[in-house]
Amino acid sequence: MDSIEDSAEGMKKMFFEEELEGCPFLVMANKQDENNVFSPDIIKDKMGEIKGRKFYVIGTSTINGEGIKEGFDWIVDTLIEKNNNKKK
Repeated sequence: MDSIEDSAEGMKKMFFEEELEGCPFLVMANKQDENNVFSPDIIKDKMGEIKGRKFYVIGTSTINGEGIKEGFDWIVDTLIEKNNNKKK
């Protein structure tokens, strides 16, 4: 098994930890400014479908800031939406 498969399995195990039930997950695929890194689509593909869990994989680069704001915007919007749905 290669490292991406190990990482995907580890993340999937976290998704189903009792303490994290109902929590959305933001996966930031960093170093997208470098060559030979896994794209967000490849990471999503390796993770497969995860029923009952909202998650988002975004490519990021801490060097140039790519994707950082968008990732945090997604998690904030998702948490606000979840909170609003609880109030209904």
